[in-house]
Amino acid sequence: MPPIKFIDFHCHLEHRQFEKGIHRLVERMKDKNVFALNTGSNLAANKKTLEQCAAYPQRLWAAIGLSPHDAATANLEQELEFISANAHKAIAIGEIGLDHFYFKTPDEHRAQDKAFVAQLELAEKLRKPVVVHSRDAEEQVIETLASFKTPGVLHFFLKPKLLQKALDAGLYLSIPTLKSKEQKKIFRDAPLERIFLETDSPYGLNTGERNEPSNVTTSYERLAEIKKMPLNEVALKISDNFKKITGKKPKG
Repeated sequence: MPPIKFIDFHCHLEHRQFEKGIHRLVERMKDKNVFALNTGSNLAANKKTLEQCAAYPQRLWAAIGLSPHDAATANLEQELEFISANAHKAIAIGEIGLDHFYFKTPDEHRAQDKAFVAQLELAEKLRKPVVVHSRDAEEQVIETLASFKTPGVLHFFLKPKLLQKALDAGLYLSIPTLKSKEQKKIFRDAPLERIFLETDSPYGLNTGERNEPSNVTTSYERLAEIKKMPLNEVALKISDNFKKITGKKPKG
């Protein structure tokens, strides 16, 4: 049997916590046969993301976008120009979306809405899937995505009550390593054809430790156990999902 290949659908290796030791981190990914979608959030992060993915093309793919955390302070036109000019180096547009947990004011929400819709329109033009942040704005995000044709992936999705609404909108779910009753419910109830698994490194752990892509294997193991399926079948199906929306698959 060939070695099992695992995909971490969402991580931030450009984060300052990874300024040192990324080579060793990638080596640990190799040891566990993990591949990752390295995701930007603003102009500086997107540039670094692309540099890292160019340095490790056998392990990393890039997603570039303007996150809701940066929407109110960024130059949207400049961000869109960079994304458009460098889209050929990326396989997805992200992290984009809305955040009503940290951002409460009408002006912040308007800036996020404008950036979100502009990037969805650009993603459709570029024929790229989108990686979407939706904290405390899940229903609005799902309703917005439902009006676009580009494949949408809800990053860090842990909302069982909105599962059916997300599925009805044709969306994919990227479920974090954060072990919880919500994770278990989604693992149980979501069809494997709509699932991705992520670490959200350096976040995604409730232990205070730095997360990293090689930890995604623990989620694959939990998912296989809950679905009562062989681990290799789960990994193959998720790789199929990845190829379906990005045209890419793990190398080797």
